Amino acid sequence: MTFFLQQQCFGEVYEKTLLALGLTLIASSSFAYNGQIDGGFTYFDYDDDITDSSGAFDVKGTLYFNPVNAKNGPLNEAAFLGHSSNASLAYTYGYWESKNIAGAEQDNKSNNISAGIEYFMNSFTLKAPSVLPEQMLKAN
Repeated sequence: MTFFLQQQCFGEVYEKTLLALGLTLIASSSFAYNGQIDGGFTYFDYDDDITDSSGAFDVKGTLYFNPVNAKNGPLNEAAFLGHSSNASLAYTYGYWESKNIAGAEQDNKSNNISAGIEYFMNSFTLKAPSVLPEQMLKAN
């Protein structure tokens, strides 16, 4: 009886996952390519005597002024190849933690916000990036 219930529950979760994936693919293919969101996360656990761990989280959003034409090349590079004008905003959070050495620990954290605009007109390109750093260093 337990095996039957586990198998039935797994089947329902599997079906719901496939349904959600299918709806996502249908929805993403029916809309124009007007924006892009990229994100990333890194984590390092060190095996040395000083650093305990470090990591970073970042997210970037890009909004294109006109829909990107992805029919003449790969979708991943369509905005670059088509010289699509855009505005972007990004946020990055990073941290570094030390191990307890002689009763002292140190934690460093940083927050960075950046914004940019790229405007393409025939063979003229205008790029205006700006970085707004906010460093918060904390020592314990």
